[in-house]
Amino acid sequence: MIKKFSITLLTIFTISCSADDPVSLAFSRPKCTIISNSRFSESKYGHLAKSYTVKNIGKPTAYHVQLKVKLKSGNHIIEEDVGFFGTLNSGESRTEELLFDVDRSEFTIEETKLAWLDADNRYHEK
Repeated sequence: MIKKFSITLLTIFTISCSADDPVSLAFSRPKCTIISNSRFSESKYGHLAKSYTVKNIGKPTAYHVQLKVKLKSGNHIIEEDVGFFGTLNSGESRTEELLFDVDRSEFTIEETKLAWLDADNRYHEK
């Protein structure tokens, strides 16, 4: 009887331990990071362009991953753009090119904010 109960409990626990299961989310969260970005260059359309690669280095899936980039001169925002990276499973990465309608000499600061949701719709940012 105890052996049967133990096997049943182990089976239930194993089935419920997918990466996005609430039990797994209690111990691990998705964690996204910018793993590379290019230098500013001119796009084929004449805009200032920069590519960003974002990777989910956490165990569970990260949903609605987005990167907001602000180009500033002091505290004045000159231009901003948002890159959408969609859903990133554990270990996955994606590259997006952001375009800005400014000249390189117009800003001195580049601020980035990376944000995503976990399977429980909890907001995370870096």
